[in-house]
Amino acid sequence: MKSRKKKEEFIYKIRNVKSDDLDILNKLEVNNSSVFLANCSIWVEGVTDRKYIKAFLQLFYHSDEKPDIEFMEDINYAFFEYAGSNLKHYLFTNENKFDEIKAQFLSNRIFLIADKDVDKGEKHKYLSEQQSENFCYKVLNVREIENILSPEILKKILKKFENINENKLEKSTIKMSDYKNKSLGKFINDKFAKVGKTFSAESETLATYYKNRFADIVLNREIEIKWKDLSTTAKNLIKEIYGFIKKHNQHL
Repeated sequence: MKSRKKKEEFIYKIRNVKSDDLDILNKLEVNNSSVFLANCSIWVEGVTDRKYIKAFLQLFYHSDEKPDIEFMEDINYAFFEYAGSNLKHYLFTNENKFDEIKAQFLSNRIFLIADKDVDKGEKHKYLSEQQSENFCYKVLNVREIENILSPEILKKILKKFENINENKLEKSTIKMSDYKNKSLGKFINDKFAKVGKTFSAESETLATYYKNRFADIVLNREIEIKWKDLSTTAKNLIKEIYGFIKKHNQHL
C-alpha cells in the first residue's frame, strides 16, 4: 500500500526593497553588471562641480522649461569624481594600451566635464579626439566651475560672509564677462573683500574653504535661487547633461 506524501507548503513574502539594498541580489548571486549599474555617468573634476550640477538639475526640473522626465541619480545616471591630473591614466576608446585604464569597463556612457584651465590645450586635444557616441568631453568656457555663477547668484552668496564690504557689494555693477576667465578668489578680493581679508588661495583661485562653502550654499538652498537666475553658460551645461542622460535612458 502506497503512502501518500503530505504536500509541502511554502510561504513567500514579497516586499519592496530600496534601490541600494544589495542583500537579495547577493543571495541570488547576481552580478552588478547585470542589473545594478547606473545607465550613464557624469564625470566631474571635484566635489564642488558635482554639488553645483546636482543643484542646477533640480532647478531645471522645477522650472518653466520643465523637461519630460525627472531622472534619478544612481539609477539613470551617477557621478564620478576624477581629479584633474588623473585623466591621463584613462583611455576612452577601444584601443589596447597596456598602461592605461579602460574607462569603458567602469562606465561605457560617459559625459566628462573639464575646467578650461590655463595651458591645458594638449590635454583637451587628446581627450576631444576620443569622443564618440558614448563619450562626450565637455570643456567649460570659463576658468573653473565657480565662474559659471551669474552675478546675481554670486552677490547673494557673498552676502553670507562677514569679510565682505557690503557697501561695495550693494553699489557694484558686475557682469559675468568681468570674471568668467579670471581667478575668482582674486576677483572677489580686489572687488569686495574687507581690508586684510582674503578669499583666495596662493593660486589666486578660491581657497578650498570658500570653494566648498559656496557650493554648499547653493546646494542646500541657503539663498533663494531659481532657474532664471542661472547664467546662460550654466543653463546650457545642464541642458547638455540632461540631453546625454535622456539619450542613454531611452527605454523609459
